Amino acid sequence: MEEKTPLSLANLTSIEESTPLKLHNSNYSLMQRFGDRKPADSMDDDLITSLSFDKTGNHLAVGDHAGRIVIFRLIPKFDEMFEDVTTDQFSSFYMSNCATGRCTTSDKKFSASFEYDADALEMATDFEFEYIHDFQSHENDVDFLKNQQIPPQINNIKWLRQNGNELRLISSNSKSIKLWKIKDIMKKDSLSFCGSSNFSSKLQQSFYKLHDYAINSVSIATNEEIFLSSDDLKINLWDLNEPNKPYNLINMTPIDLDDLSEVITSCNFHPTHDSLFVFGSSEGNIRIGDLRRNGVCDRNCQILKSNPNIYKDCEDYSVLVRSLSDCRFLLDDNKIVSRDYLNIFHWDIRKDRTPMQIIPIFEPLKTKLNYVFKNEQIFDQFSMALDPGQKRILTGNYDASFHLIDLENQTNMKYKIMEGDNVSFSNLNKEEKKENFKSWNFENKIMKADFHPKKKCFAVACQNCLYLFKK
Repeated sequence: MEEKTPLSLANLTSIEESTPLKLHNSNYSLMQRFGDRKPADSMDDDLITSLSFDKTGNHLAVGDHAGRIVIFRLIPKFDEMFEDVTTDQFSSFYMSNCATGRCTTSDKKFSASFEYDADALEMATDFEFEYIHDFQSHENDVDFLKNQQIPPQINNIKWLRQNGNELRLISSNSKSIKLWKIKDIMKKDSLSFCGSSNFSSKLQQSFYKLHDYAINSVSIATNEEIFLSSDDLKINLWDLNEPNKPYNLINMTPIDLDDLSEVITSCNFHPTHDSLFVFGSSEGNIRIGDLRRNGVCDRNCQILKSNPNIYKDCEDYSVLVRSLSDCRFLLDDNKIVSRDYLNIFHWDIRKDRTPMQIIPIFEPLKTKLNYVFKNEQIFDQFSMALDPGQKRILTGNYDASFHLIDLENQTNMKYKIMEGDNVSFSNLNKEEKKENFKSWNFENKIMKADFHPKKKCFAVACQNCLYLFKK
C-alpha cells in the first residue's frame, strides 16, 4: 500500500489564546487553527478537499487529498468548567484525580469517555474543538476499462444522525461512495472507574461504481433513507436500505457525445422536502426536479436560465465563468441560491426569468481571467455554506480570503487570513478595492467552508489548514 505522509491535522497544531486573533470592528474572531501552514508545493496529501459539521454541530469531519477523514469534537472550554485548571494542566489534573479515585462516571460535567451531555454542549458559550479520530476512507484505485487512475481524494462528506454512541457519515471520492460507522469504545479501569476514548472506524456499506464520470455531489434527504449522487451526465437515487439497486433520475447523455453542450456540476436535496431537488449546470442553468411528478425527471424539470448578458464584459471566458459550482434551496420553498465563478445569485422560482439579486464575489477579479485561465484555475469549484437562519452565505476566494454575504442587506464582507494568522476585513459594498493582484497567492484558495448548525461559528479550509471562527 502506498505510504502516506503524516497527518498534519492530527498533530493538534491549535492557536493559543495569547496569539493576537481579533478582527477589529468585526463580530467574528479566529478561534482555532489546525495544521501547519506550508508552501503550496509540499503538502499535496494534506490538502483539505472537504469538510462538514454534523447535524448537532458536536462533530466536524475533514477530508483530504490522500483519502483520509479526520474527526473533531466540540467541547466546552475547560476553564469554564474548572476555573483554576488551564487547558495545559487538564491532563495532569485528570490523571491525578483518577489516581485518588475522585474521577467517576457519575460526574455531571463529563462522562468517562469525555462525552459532555447535550445540555452542557447546548448551553456552552465558550467552546473549542479537539481532534478525536482519523481513518483511511478511500485508497488509490484503477479504472481498468478506461485505464485511468482513481485518486483517493475525498470530495464529499455527508453526516447521518448519530445512532447511540455511533457516528455515521457518507464519503465519496470521484468514483466510489462509502458509508462509515465511527464508534467510541470506552476502556474502563475497574479500580478508579476512569475511562479513555478509543475510537474505531468500520465500513458499513460500499456503493457500487455506477458513475461513468467523476462524482461531483452527494446529497442526503431529510428522511435519511435516500440520497442523490451526481456526475457530469447522470444523477442517481440510492436507497440506504437497498444499496445495490440505484435508480437513474437524470440522464443528460446525448446520442452523439460530440453534441454535448452542457454537463451537471452540482446537485442538492431540498432541506425539508424529500421529493424536491435542484441541480446546476455548466451553462449556468438551474433545474428543479420533483419526484412526485415523475420518476424520470429529464424532461420534467423547471428551468431557471442564465442570462448571457451578465457576462458580456468577461471577454472570451463567459462560457467558463458562468458554470455553477453550487446551488441550493433555501428553507423558503420558493428561493434558491447559486454560485458561479464570479457571482452569487438569489432566485425566486416564481419569477424564473431573472434572479432577484446578483451579488458579485469580487468584481476586480474579472481583470485576471486571462491569468486564471492559463493556470487552469478558472475551473475551480467554490462551494457555498448557509448559516442556520439562511440569511448569510459563506463562500471562498483566492489569496486566503473568503466572503460573508448578507442576502437581506446585500452586503459583501471580505475576510483575508494573513501571515501570523491575523485577519483583515473589508466591506466590498462601501470600499472601492484596488488591490495589487501581483501580490495575490492564487494557490492559497478557500474552496470549502461550513457553518455550525446551532452556534455562531463556521469553519473554512485553506490548503492544509483548518480555521474555526466564532462570534
